[in-house]
Amino acid sequence: MEKQHNDDLSGLLHVKNAPSTSGLGKLKGSKKHWCVLNKRTNQLEFHKNEKEASTERPHECVPLFGAGISFGSSTEHEFIINIRGVEYCISADTHKTMMKWVNTLQKQVKLKPAVTGSPGTRDSILQAVPEDEPLEIKPTHEEKKTKKRSFFQRIFSRKRSRKDLTDHVANAAQETEEKRTVQAAPLRSVVGSMQDITDKKVSCNECNLMQGRNIYLNEQVQKLNEDCENIVEDLRAYRRKYESLETESTNIKRDFVCTILDSLVDEDDSHKVTTTVPFSKKILTLLERENNETLPKFNSDGKMDLHEDRFGFQHGKRDSPLQTMLYTCQILKHKYTTLLQESSEHYKKWQTFAGNVNHHPFKLEEENLLKLVQKGIPHEFRSTIWKLVINKRVEEVVSEKGKNYYNSLIKRLPDLMEEEEIDGSIEKQIKIDLLRTFPTHKDFQSMDSGKVPVLQRVLRAYILHNPEISYCQGMNFMVAFGLLYLDEETSFWLLVAVTELFFCKTHYNTYLSGTQANQRVFEAICHQEMPGLMKHLDDLTCELSPVTFNWFMTIFVDSLPIEVVLHVWDVFLVYGHSVLYKIAFSLIKIHQKNILKSKDSLMTMRRLKKMGKNYHDNEQLMNDVFNTADPLPAQQLLQLYNNYLEEIEEENYKRKQEDEEYEKKRQKLKFTPKQMMVSISDNLDALEDDMIIKCAECEANRNNVWLCCSSDLMAQIFVLNVASRNIVPIQWQVHCKCLDMVRFARLNMMLVSTIKSGLHAIDIDKKTEVWSLQLSGTALSISCDPSGNVILTLMDGTIAFLTIKTKEHPTQPTYVDISRSPVLCGSLIDDLFWCGAANTIFVLDVQTLETTRTMRVCPVERHSVSHLVDSKYGVWSSVEGSSVVHLWHKTKYTALLTVDILVEGGLASEKKTGTLLSTGITTIVELKGKLWVGFGNGRFIINDVIQKAEDTSDDLNDAITSYKTSLSLNDIVGAIKTGRSDSKKKGPQKLGVITCSHALVGEKLDEKQLSPTHSHNGDDSTDFAMVEKRMSQALESGTDNLFLKMNQVQRICEHRVNCFVQCRNDEKLVLTCMGALNDDSSVVLWSSEKHDGREMWFAQTVSYSE
Repeated sequence: MEKQHNDDLSGLLHVKNAPSTSGLGKLKGSKKHWCVLNKRTNQLEFHKNEKEASTERPHECVPLFGAGISFGSSTEHEFIINIRGVEYCISADTHKTMMKWVNTLQKQVKLKPAVTGSPGTRDSILQAVPEDEPLEIKPTHEEKKTKKRSFFQRIFSRKRSRKDLTDHVANAAQETEEKRTVQAAPLRSVVGSMQDITDKKVSCNECNLMQGRNIYLNEQVQKLNEDCENIVEDLRAYRRKYESLETESTNIKRDFVCTILDSLVDEDDSHKVTTTVPFSKKILTLLERENNETLPKFNSDGKMDLHEDRFGFQHGKRDSPLQTMLYTCQILKHKYTTLLQESSEHYKKWQTFAGNVNHHPFKLEEENLLKLVQKGIPHEFRSTIWKLVINKRVEEVVSEKGKNYYNSLIKRLPDLMEEEEIDGSIEKQIKIDLLRTFPTHKDFQSMDSGKVPVLQRVLRAYILHNPEISYCQGMNFMVAFGLLYLDEETSFWLLVAVTELFFCKTHYNTYLSGTQANQRVFEAICHQEMPGLMKHLDDLTCELSPVTFNWFMTIFVDSLPIEVVLHVWDVFLVYGHSVLYKIAFSLIKIHQKNILKSKDSLMTMRRLKKMGKNYHDNEQLMNDVFNTADPLPAQQLLQLYNNYLEEIEEENYKRKQEDEEYEKKRQKLKFTPKQMMVSISDNLDALEDDMIIKCAECEANRNNVWLCCSSDLMAQIFVLNVASRNIVPIQWQVHCKCLDMVRFARLNMMLVSTIKSGLHAIDIDKKTEVWSLQLSGTALSISCDPSGNVILTLMDGTIAFLTIKTKEHPTQPTYVDISRSPVLCGSLIDDLFWCGAANTIFVLDVQTLETTRTMRVCPVERHSVSHLVDSKYGVWSSVEGSSVVHLWHKTKYTALLTVDILVEGGLASEKKTGTLLSTGITTIVELKGKLWVGFGNGRFIINDVIQKAEDTSDDLNDAITSYKTSLSLNDIVGAIKTGRSDSKKKGPQKLGVITCSHALVGEKLDEKQLSPTHSHNGDDSTDFAMVEKRMSQALESGTDNLFLKMNQVQRICEHRVNCFVQCRNDEKLVLTCMGALNDDSSVVLWSSEKHDGREMWFAQTVSYSE
């Protein structure tokens, strides 16, 4: 510890001196003193402490002129001052402190002090010794201790000293003129103890000689010090060079990681092992070299351990290998960016701005802030800057409402919740959305997590603040995102600023009018600036709105990686909502070339969705936003927005009137079930209103039926006893949705799949979970065979194969890529596995896991195969959103039958007035020669499957002849679709085999949909030949002629029919499940009876008990 005031050096040093005979006896022993180098008097002063140094005189002063300075050996940081043969051993705390004292003292020993004060006082300076005055050099205290002479040696020594003294006096004149030659001695002995002249009286000439030597050695020491200083300067230069190279190396690493990120963005998500992802080995090698505990860790299997990023999001548990590598690259990129950031000019400017902003008011429009925010706000300053900007935005609102406004809203919440003044449906939606917000964040994973109650309070408080807007889905994301950096109250004001100040109040109203207007403005910009891209999307019947609508709804939260979203919000909070158009436009423009490479609608939509999720280069995005001209002037944007908003408001008004009229009609037509049909006990009302029956499965005895019910927050299983007609719950729950359930007969277990990629095994006898397994994706359907094989179709377009031999645990799944689309359904048929993805049916060999056959069900790829059901006639299939069913030959893989169920049942009018959800098939099952088909509007139709023994070739020829003679192409398409030709021409003709294309509700059946490789060109002979060929091939492919005949149409509620289950082998009993478990008519048992020679189905009573 040293200080330097007024050019005087001072500090606390450990001082040890010779015994009191030296004449400087006040520094006895060895202890610390506060030492001051007084350059004015050229003395080293000793004080007890620092305080005394400023008020008291020093205890001792050591003159420095002519003193010898050397280094000691007792301690590591010791140096020695030798003055008139007396050594002062002084120790510093550090080497740096020691060298500072030695270098300064070396300069002082050459300087003659000015005489101040009177002689004999402490201020007087030791004068130079006269040349004729002898100087006696005495041994040091340590040397005296080491000398141990005997009595005789001391006697002889005294005699020699007297004799030497006599000789010296006699020859004094001669000795003064002689030039004695002195051999060079080591620095320690010459400057330090001077052992070569100990016990001798030295003349002034000898003293001068010693002083000359001392000066020479001091010069050498000074030269060495200069060399040391040069070496230190060289080391500093080398260090600067090293830091420069280190910075350059970090830049190269960062660029390398960014390059790999760019190459991985367009990769497929089908990689099942991390090491198979391109460049993964190089990334893992780079990760190992960093050797940082904060970076992700990988196990021996190439899977990443659970890793939590600096925001609190958890990664690695359910991420695909490609997502894992993308995340690893992003972490490395952030690490290198952080290393480069602290020395950057941008960081220093933010440091200065953040330091001054609390003392000096600022404006949002000031140029300095606008330029700085373009490159983003550093993590350390983001919380401060966001809070200042938000407070600036809501300054007037806070002034109007009062500073304690938010706290007053919070205090009102308990009373309002008790009085139920907040709409129950809104409160329920908030509760559902709380855990949907950031499910991978540690603070949002459960209702007890740290920030979930905070999020709930903020959303409830906003409902009280603005009941007109109330709550809209998407607000939860914005508030939760704000809570990553802001406190609770500031997050509330952030929501107020976004919903009321950044956007107009219609942005988040019931119909989201403002959001729709923003979307139309954005599409207008794209049509003007990127006409080629928009034409490409129109040709593929793709739209931007399903992807980009959420961008304007939640300000890109949950649409881009967290690092990019933060940069977007930095800019948005300062520049306002108009910058969102430029950000969205730049994002589309950057990916334009990649989108144009897509050849079909499915690939296009996949690339549009991946465009945001995998994009990481926020610097490139913002450079494009701020370095390119605005697509449209601000005034024109505002005019466009107002025009579109006016149109949307008119459309919403008409829609509101239509909804009111429809509700009135629905109330008149509402079906009220009879008491004798369904009766459910009151205690079922305690269940959640949204516990929807997703699926059902019978036990082996078919007397107990398991009902798997799910809400948005949890799932539970209930068991229906068919004999007693009672429903009871089992003690098993999961906190997520369940998707499918199937009985595994080999081990008497139920297998249940969940939306969180889980597979659970439940013992049927004990009603308890046996084990659970984490899959790589969400299982949409489960199939199993008696040998223990289980096959699951997954959301990511793959199939999982596993084997279950015992109840302990299954084998690890084997994954097989099938499609880029989700595999919605699957069925094990003999040794083959049939599954449906997009518009194609895939047939796989169970032993080799190879695809043996594919069949296209319809030409449009977005029409996905939703059901595959085995039967004695073949394999039934249906398409999502369509009312058409197909029957496929099991070995020839040809269509035996294609029928529109609604048209055959005389309900074609519903297709014109209904929606895809209401008129689309939701479930199929064949039960003892009857095909049960359920729909989304609660209706189900029972059809008889009839084999026709007579030849149908005449009917086929009649249809073809009818088409040849007078029907147009559209007429024959209609005839093929309905199985009838125009009755005015040839009368009703029943086609034994009907080959028709799928025309979903609201779609026009195009001529070119007749064949994926042909289009209608106006030549009737060509079209006729194509139709005749397809009909003939279909007719020849079947061994029997089949058709469906509608037997019965039932509809007891308006809820979606989810499943049919055959119960009780000894009697015809079928269970239908639809809607929520505690709704009337949700669970109905249907029994068969003969009525006028016709088999009819009647409902029976079901009750619930705890």
